[in-house]
Amino acid sequence: MVNSVEDMAEQRSTIYLDNHATTRLDPRVLEAMLPWLTDRYGNRPVRVRFDDKGNIVVTDGGTEKIVQTYDASQWYTLTFSVNTQLTGGSFDLVINGKKVIEKAALAEAVKSVERLSLRTGPYRNLPNRKTPNEDPHPPLVGADAPVAPAIFYVDDVVVKKR
Repeated sequence: MVNSVEDMAEQRSTIYLDNHATTRLDPRVLEAMLPWLTDRYGNRPVRVRFDDKGNIVVTDGGTEKIVQTYDASQWYTLTFSVNTQLTGGSFDLVINGKKVIEKAALAEAVKSVERLSLRTGPYRNLPNRKTPNEDPHPPLVGADAPVAPAIFYVDDVVVKKR
């Protein structure tokens, strides 16, 4: 009886390895994707959202603050300056040349900003790995409610290290 590859080798059996099922990653793709294929978590220390009432809302530490209103048909230029450190990290936000928040506390302590996420609803930290899955009531009230689609036009993202 053959129980392992080693047993097959001892019996000098032919070993068939399906390269299609385990296709190697093209080296060019690996090189291009390497910055995102790391052990970093990609937490969201800076949180900005455009709510359905026409407000631009920023998270300052654990508190959401309305920094200005917006018109969905207008273009906005957002510039962030982020000071990442494990204690006391902060960010500034400038919208169309006007500073709307200064030294807002990061929502999470991080060493670097690794992800840009665009969202329309409030940040939700549930469900998480501790959320019981036996609960008959969903932990996210209204999570399945249909909403109007949102479209974000991102013209440019520039990252500069200070």
